Amino acid sequence: MKKIALSIFIVLLFSFAAFATDFEQVTLANNAVSTLTAAKYHHAGAFQQDAIEAFCTLTVGSINYTTNGTTPTTTTGGVGHTMTTSDKLILTGPDIAAFQGIATTAVAPILSCSYYFQVDSIGFK
Repeated sequence: MKKIALSIFIVLLFSFAAFATDFEQVTLANNAVSTLTAAKYHHAGAFQQDAIEAFCTLTVGSINYTTNGTTPTTTTGGVGHTMTTSDKLILTGPDIAAFQGIATTAVAPILSCSYYFQVDSIGFK
């Protein structure tokens, strides 16, 4: 009985998992708002699916960002949340597509993002 229960648990554990299948680095400018690349977080192939999560790190510089449609500003302490070098950001669901960022420093910030998709035992969910 214990073997059956363990087998069912293992099957369920690995039936629905998330894994990173795409990555990008976005260089943000201080004269225009940048977004994440739709082709990276939305797979339009046979399994048409949006990423369930994006894990991003800011490798250099400083940015302001929003995820609610409000346009961020370039001034430190202006509109948006602030990220500085080495800060991490986790975006989920519709916040991935709604992300808007702009540089707040002269150094061009680079935002590195990994996208995670939900899969089941036969492929994408």
